[in-house]
Amino acid sequence: MERIEQTIKESLKYHLIGEVNGRIRIRITDEAKAKLIKAGYGIYNHSTVELCHWTKSALVKGGQSCYKFKFYGAPAGGSHRCAEFSPVGMICSNRCVYCWRPTESFDSIIPSEDLVDDPEEIVQGILRERYRLLTGYFGNPKSKDRAKEALVPTHWSISLSGGNQHYTQSYRSSLSTSRACQILSLCS
Repeated sequence: MERIEQTIKESLKYHLIGEVNGRIRIRITDEAKAKLIKAGYGIYNHSTVELCHWTKSALVKGGQSCYKFKFYGAPAGGSHRCAEFSPVGMICSNRCVYCWRPTESFDSIIPSEDLVDDPEEIVQGILRERYRLLTGYFGNPKSKDRAKEALVPTHWSISLSGGNQHYTQSYRSSLSTSRACQILSLCS
């Protein structure tokens, strides 16, 4: 088993497996994290969040919503309240030929549940990073009110990378259950 773990560690390009808050966890490397932050992402250990085009536009201009309104019932005019994130950023082992994501920048592994953060940790970390990404909008009179609303997402898009298939059904269910409780306690 130790040899398998060493082989996995050596094959990782964008992630490290090591101690995080006293536990062995996977996380995005400092080099990859710096590049992602420069590109406008928020990073929490192995999870990523961004403000997409529609979110930024809704913050400044209001108005139109993205395709998620039509396909998933996200609130109309509320793209600023959509949190687009990945529970395990920059990881996908599928390599689908039709994927639009830059999979050459992803590690191709399926991390075990003991290497990933608990759902509550992910939601809290993502919301803190989302707040950091939103901070510049609070000073703009046109976007201040919508930026405050954006602190409490009404829609979660788990789509930045192919990571959401890496969680078991019970773990995904736990993530879904925790998000409502955590959002209310963190942002109210």
